[in-house]
Amino acid sequence: MNVKVYGIGITAGVLLAAVLQYPLQTYLPGTVVKELPQGQVSLAWALTAAGLLLILAAGAVAARMSGAADRKGAALAGTVAGLMSALIAEIAVGGASAGVWGSREILAFGLNPTQDDLQFTKMLADAVISTLLWTYASIWIALLAGAGLGALGGFIAGNGGAPAKENPELLPTLSAVGTLTSALALVVAFAIFPILANSVQKTFAEMGQAASLSSEALSAIPISTTSLMLILWQVFGWLAARRELSADMSAPQAITPASAIVMGAIPLLAVAALLLIDYKVFAWWLVLCALLSLTFGALTLRIGFALRQKSKQLRLSPFDARASLLIGVLTAFVMIVTVYISATAAALNMVMLDVTMIAALATHDAASAAVEAARVVGGVPGLVSANFATHRGILYAGVALCALLIPFVIFFDWAARRVAARRMSS
Repeated sequence: MNVKVYGIGITAGVLLAAVLQYPLQTYLPGTVVKELPQGQVSLAWALTAAGLLLILAAGAVAARMSGAADRKGAALAGTVAGLMSALIAEIAVGGASAGVWGSREILAFGLNPTQDDLQFTKMLADAVISTLLWTYASIWIALLAGAGLGALGGFIAGNGGAPAKENPELLPTLSAVGTLTSALALVVAFAIFPILANSVQKTFAEMGQAASLSSEALSAIPISTTSLMLILWQVFGWLAARRELSADMSAPQAITPASAIVMGAIPLLAVAALLLIDYKVFAWWLVLCALLSLTFGALTLRIGFALRQKSKQLRLSPFDARASLLIGVLTAFVMIVTVYISATAAALNMVMLDVTMIAALATHDAASAAVEAARVVGGVPGLVSANFATHRGILYAGVALCALLIPFVIFFDWAARRVAARRMSS
């Protein structure tokens, strides 16, 4: 796939975030918080439609410049560009706006005193459930819309462009990074969300009311999403390892036996860690995800040992600084997106919008509430603005991580080839 596809995805993502800023950061919060500027509904819908067309166009342009051999490859290039653009916009404005909509009842109530503990606990518990649901709904909308519209645009446009130079190390490297990051994120999500879900369920039980969502379902949403990400990266890693196993001996080595063994072992260690944390949380859906993950882990592990028997010698392609640069950029992108989707987006929304208001809501008289509200800089509008800025800071962190990774990846790539060349000459 031509490197221009990734550049189109990143460029389209920045443009998409700018287009969606008005409907998601201006109009939608204004419908929830009366102190914020009120936007125009017609303009908000028009810009939302323009954003969807932008994803479609990004997929079409990526396909025409992908160098793909057929329409299927063009659709794949469109999918990649569409996904990248949608995820960048999700981190920039989508996730924070979903948090505002999920917390709309507590934000509309404002920094005012509640009547009693019953009203306070119910309002906070409802806000936590709603914020979590809408945050992950926004994530899945971004994933499906980005992939679907991008693929559609690529399929309609068809293939084009000069044949792309193959980068055999790209998919194995991203698969390894995605597998490791997803596995770590899964362990963190498994340690956090069941405890949060049980606390919410206990709160409703103490009030003698039924929660709108069971504790199992509440924890299933983030954990299953992270599990699916892990399985997806495992599939890519397994395909890369299988292709290396069937490759000609003289072809440059795309994945080392050690890398395949590590990719196969990581899910096994992750499942073991989950069992140690709390095996009682393993519902049927988590057992199914664990079985799929263990299956692909075992398959990749088996191929890793087969690769050791196939060749003891490194067969790396010549050093290419542009290829290393691309690997560094996409590695940072995969890490940031995985961490954001797994737990960061929902956690930021709950902390910035719900938890920050606890001090004022927990009081039951106007004077005490006013004192606590005065400590919140900018009031409720300030909380909303700070939440958007914090989510957008994830993108800035991604740029910083990219700047740190690129020199390391380029040096490591160069050094690995030097070592391989010395081994072959000796």
